[in-house]
Amino acid sequence: MNSKRSLNEIEHTCRKAARGCGLPWGVADEVGKAVRWLHVFNLDGTRILAKLLERVDHHQPANLAPRELDGTWSAEDGMLSPLLVGPSLCDCLGLMANREIETGSIAWPLLTAGFLGQAALEPAQSVRMCWQGVVLDLHRDFLWVEGNSGDLYCASSQSLSCVGWPVQGNKESVTMTIGDAEVDCGAWQRLERYAH
Repeated sequence: MNSKRSLNEIEHTCRKAARGCGLPWGVADEVGKAVRWLHVFNLDGTRILAKLLERVDHHQPANLAPRELDGTWSAEDGMLSPLLVGPSLCDCLGLMANREIETGSIAWPLLTAGFLGQAALEPAQSVRMCWQGVVLDLHRDFLWVEGNSGDLYCASSQSLSCVGWPVQGNKESVTMTIGDAEVDCGAWQRLERYAH
């Protein structure tokens, strides 16, 4: 069952839920913005955030973050958190024009798209993200998705790659939300519990 929530409410609740799960305020703030961005493009960020927070609740964030930003990114605990990979990818945004960044095993890779999508991309630049059977081209004005919803919303992927990509103007992009966004009621209740 779904209900309607404003984008501001989604951002605020997701930020507080991430903080309630033990993430630092700065990271939690970026989580709220990232999930909001996903909902702008009608992607169910609240549902996958709720599942991820249940999985990593009060784990040490350092154990879920990339150990190094050279070579293939990996985490101490074996599975990278998209909530910690996303901000690192934004920090490396300028490098993506010259090289591909690849991670090892990562949980809910779609969440990383929200971080890159809300980052300020150059007008002529986009980022191509790939995992399993999914390809996403992200730009500040559009999102183009290729692949099935099962892979798009997968709970984990063995790898994720990101590279700078020329803007493809001839593609049909995902429609943006105007006004309130739909959220899963069960996921919303779990996020509110973490937020409190």
